Amino acid sequence: AEVDPAVDPAVVPAEKVTVEVVTVNGVGCQQGTVAVWMQPDNQAIAVHFSGFMVATGLDVNRTRAGCQLGLVVHAPEGYAFGVAGARHQGYAELAEGASGWVQETHYLRDETPAPAVRHTLTGPMEDDWEYVDQAPADSVAFSSCGVPSELFLHTQMRVVAGTSPRGISNFMLRDSADIYPSSSYHLTWRVC
Repeated sequence: AEVDPAVDPAVVPAEKVTVEVVTVNGVGCQQGTVAVWMQPDNQAIAVHFSGFMVATGLDVNRTRAGCQLGLVVHAPEGYAFGVAGARHQGYAELAEGASGWVQETHYLRDETPAPAVRHTLTGPMEDDWEYVDQAPADSVAFSSCGVPSELFLHTQMRVVAGTSPRGISNFMLRDSADIYPSSSYHLTWRVC
């Protein structure tokens, strides 16, 4: 697992933190196509998609897809957590003139959602992609102290054929053989 240089390892709880998936909604994460787990070092929540795809020019012409996950994070007594940043990965094949984007936001129950972050890809491209987002330290919302807290993760993708040649396929995936996991939500902890 990656270690976020902004995380003070002395503040990360030593006991195992668990994550429970309570809701899965959206065409980007049909039942059975998403896995969620806490990294062993308690510094990130990992999410892996196995069916999150948008495409034009293929048998499936789904140009937009989204996934909303509702999680319960079981923080140990005496600790609160916040999402300090995220890393998102995928694969894209986009012809000249085509484009696509991936957008993410997250929030704790009863908190204002973090501003959506959108990253755009433009063709021609046939490669893995990766984006890393870091929240300013003073904007991180923290969970309640030492109690199970609901965390919502919302991801969207879209692909646009644009001026690419007619009949050419363009697609974006949130998974590939080289990418695992699809997303990591880096946590920051504080003693409370």
